[in-house]
Amino acid sequence: MSSWTGTVFRLAAFLMLGAAVASAVFMFGPKEAAGGGLHTDVSTISGDVIFIGTPPGPIVIEVYERPQFSPRPVSSARVDQSGPYQVQVRPGAYYLRAFVDSNRNRQWDSNEPVGVYSAEQALVIVPLASKNGINILIPLPKGSIEKQQRDH
Repeated sequence: MSSWTGTVFRLAAFLMLGAAVASAVFMFGPKEAAGGGLHTDVSTISGDVIFIGTPPGPIVIEVYERPQFSPRPVSSARVDQSGPYQVQVRPGAYYLRAFVDSNRNRQWDSNEPVGVYSAEQALVIVPLASKNGINILIPLPKGSIEKQQRDH
């Protein structure tokens, strides 16, 4: 068993996506356990993903190393409705987003509602422990409220 003496913190990095601001979660420490090369320094990020109304498909939560949300997520989770989520990550800097996967293809398409995790203050994560309360709001697409009012 290895011990982790690294430091973990979150530093806000701003990426304007309409009104959304992306923030990074930084986790520093060894990536391999001494002697065996096994990854034993996995931490958990959890919170609530919030979408007002009933989503027209599952909600996918993705964790990326880049604020551009590319090339591929390093971790992801799927939930059927608004509520709790949990993803496991190794030490590193991360950006989180969630989207409603309306066409169920497991990737974000530009017409699907999307939200990103953002906060004003640094997020401190204790090594090898969980970080709770990382909530992601998926805003309604522009015009959806007006459309709902016209339909009723």
